[in-house]
Amino acid sequence: MRKIILGAAIAVLTITGMNAQETTFGVKAGFSSASATLEAGGQDVSASESGFFVGVVADFTVSDQFHVTPSALYTNIDDTGFLQIPVLGKYLIGEGGFNVQAGPQFNLILEETADDFSSLSVGLTGGLGYDFTEKFFAEAHYHLQLTNSFTGDGDITARTDFFNVGVGYRF
Repeated sequence: MRKIILGAAIAVLTITGMNAQETTFGVKAGFSSASATLEAGGQDVSASESGFFVGVVADFTVSDQFHVTPSALYTNIDDTGFLQIPVLGKYLIGEGGFNVQAGPQFNLILEETADDFSSLSVGLTGGLGYDFTEKFFAEAHYHLQLTNSFTGDGDITARTDFFNVGVGYRF
């Protein structure tokens, strides 16, 4: 399953890259907060922890107002490592540096997971960004997990949502 999703993400990036007018690459880092929820038998248990993320980003210019910005981010929350792969559409608002971003995100837990839990999840991410210059930018994203991480028998739902705020630099 992981290979299929990662293969699909690579295919999307390749197709987008072939149609892009201009491509830039960069790095970004910042604060990350994770909120995990487990629902079972009508009861909800949740916990929140915070940490950091660091990673690389590509920016494919599709038109003057629209870009595609995939990223690969290492996120560390309470000594647990995650690989976050958002593939976001970025729409520039007016002539200023403001933009809105939205798209799918794939998360992979890099640590060993418990039995009956999947290390791979898929969700939707949305957020806002501001380009201070052509090189420096800031972003805030919220990721809502759509898939259930619990794979065992029973009526149990397990999800982890993320909120990331960070800055970046394009080369």
